[in-house]
Amino acid sequence: MFLIPALAAAFLIILPGEVRAAAGGIQSCTASSTCVIGEFLYDDTSAPINNATCTIVSYDPNDAEFLNTSMSTPTQSDGWYSKSFAAPATTGLYRTTVSCVVSGDTLTIDKSFEVVAAASTPASSSDIASAVWGYSTRTVS
Repeated sequence: MFLIPALAAAFLIILPGEVRAAAGGIQSCTASSTCVIGEFLYDDTSAPINNATCTIVSYDPNDAEFLNTSMSTPTQSDGWYSKSFAAPATTGLYRTTVSCVVSGDTLTIDKSFEVVAAASTPASSSDIASAVWGYSTRTVS
């Protein structure tokens, strides 16, 4: 009889008093292919901001400047600012920030990304069979 109120009280004590949001992981871009880095901007009422001036600055894994340019403005009045570019062949973490100026205020956020090597094409079953049966010292036991 007292078990249900006790469990309910314990449940309420264990629950956190606030909820926190976490950022997603680092974006991956495939070497030598098109990559898009972007961010939505909203005001305090959650309305999209379409009149900001945004720039992206990025440094390669050797700390050499890779990008330092403006970002495209929203084309659909949704607050999406982005930069499309060819990911370089050098793999690794590219430290990147996006800075947007709105009404004299500047917002800067981390948009670091990682360039990864292109995945190799897996061998077909016939390629594997040919390699196994064509191996010069194969034995069947």
